[in-house]
Amino acid sequence: MVLFVCTAAYLLSYLAASRGMYILSGLVLIGTVAGTAFYDYRKSGRLICPAVLFSLSWIGGSGISCLKLSRLQVPWEMETWLCIYLTYAVFRIVYMWSAKLFANKRNRNNSGGISAAGAVSEISGFELNASEKSYEPHTAKASNRPVSDRVNIMPESNHRSTSAILAIMCVIALVSTGSFIAEALILGYIPLFLMDTPHAYSYFHVSGLHYFTVSFVLLPAMAVLYLYECHVFGTAAKKELSQQDLSGKELSNQEHLNQGLPKKDISKKELALLSLCTSAGIVLPVLLVSRYQLFFGLMLAGAVYLILQGGSISISFNRRTVTALVSAFFALLALYLFITVRRAHSIEYLNGIFEMKDPRTPIFITQPYMYIANNFDNLNCLVRDLPAHTHGLRMLFPWIALFGLKFTRPELAAFPIYVTKEELTTVTLVYDAYYDFGLAGVVPFVAAGAFLAAFFEQMALRYCGYSVYSMGSGGSVGFRDSRGFRGSRCFRGSNTAGAAALRFFFVMIYAQITIYLALAFFTTWLSNPTTWFLFGLTTLLSTAIYALVRRDIPGD
Repeated sequence: MVLFVCTAAYLLSYLAASRGMYILSGLVLIGTVAGTAFYDYRKSGRLICPAVLFSLSWIGGSGISCLKLSRLQVPWEMETWLCIYLTYAVFRIVYMWSAKLFANKRNRNNSGGISAAGAVSEISGFELNASEKSYEPHTAKASNRPVSDRVNIMPESNHRSTSAILAIMCVIALVSTGSFIAEALILGYIPLFLMDTPHAYSYFHVSGLHYFTVSFVLLPAMAVLYLYECHVFGTAAKKELSQQDLSGKELSNQEHLNQGLPKKDISKKELALLSLCTSAGIVLPVLLVSRYQLFFGLMLAGAVYLILQGGSISISFNRRTVTALVSAFFALLALYLFITVRRAHSIEYLNGIFEMKDPRTPIFITQPYMYIANNFDNLNCLVRDLPAHTHGLRMLFPWIALFGLKFTRPELAAFPIYVTKEELTTVTLVYDAYYDFGLAGVVPFVAAGAFLAAFFEQMALRYCGYSVYSMGSGGSVGFRDSRGFRGSRCFRGSNTAGAAALRFFFVMIYAQITIYLALAFFTTWLSNPTTWFLFGLTTLLSTAIYALVRRDIPGD
């Protein structure tokens, strides 16, 4: 039904645009995406849902572009309309098919005597007993392990998991800061301290080294994951387990671990290290005057938080919460304005670039409008002006860059970019796919992306789709799933290292994918070397977590 509604909306929008009724053309798509996104959200029950994110980004972005508020924007080619529609339709069909495929697989497991929860236990090392609508605590008899063994192993392994995450955060912060200092020394300047230089960040780039500099974008998200691990096995446990021994003396963190209990709280040293590492993820993009890097890191942290909550969240809007949210909003707004000023992006400069039809349009409307709308017009420029396709070389650019071939074989990367204006170089997700093969390249590219989004969504929710609310005796951890069903988990020592590593890997990769879908109008993410560098770095860090946790678990 949703696809039918969107198809009708695209047709109506096209007819309105062909008659010069651009406002109506845009409003049709914007209104459609508002309704369909709300429907998808209610159906999925998750804020982090690829179908919702891509709909808002793609249909909403093209609808905003259809308004044609700038003189740079011209009527789209017929093939541009077809490309934009096919991108959404193919993503929708393949994603829904993939999600149904995974659901059927779970049902087959259930009918064969293996529940969805059981599938989790086989992969992650968690042991669960589950019926269709209720979960029962796992017993020592069922696991063939003494209760005391499971009690003692679980908290220690979790302690190692949080320690491993904090350790690699420190490494990333040191490497990123060191790379930034090295670039500043080589290039002789720091972008923040240059005056009247709009492209200071664009020139601040030492090939190869800059990838390590921008790895700071992972730090805020890793901080959220660290706090989640601490909260699940610390704060929740304190509600159920006694913090005192028989003499009434309060136990220390180490005494908790020695007796098989979770850590009572985060130490001052750990909190200081966590604060320093997280600060690096905020201070470094400010020094680089990069609004994109700053907000990408913060959006990634927000995505990780929502994924760890199972994709949904309930906020109690009391005075303290509202104050915190308002303070955070104005702090981010202040940072954004500060970076904009330091980049010498004055109102006159930006208005001169954007060429709005109404010069009285406020800059706080003009700037976000053009950052979204012009990307679809850049796609139209490509469709209209491209003389010949590049047959895969554009999308191979990340590997050409990462392996240094762009220096030895520069002709492999020497392709012009077709845009409405020299300064406006951001493009859409499918720009390079069309550049390579036209519509024949867009369809399989989007289909593969939709399937992978569904796969990583499934795997991420398998590892963290439960909200822990208590910890009981015998090492069982109480949880509540997205439908409100309650139950318990017992952790086994033999595979907790793998569970910690896989949770980190799938959550971090899926969080990055959700950002790319939510900003599908912005750039060709999968043709960007930095994207693949971050994917590779995430995989390496997951391996490091596995090694660190496994090394320190007795008998693992």
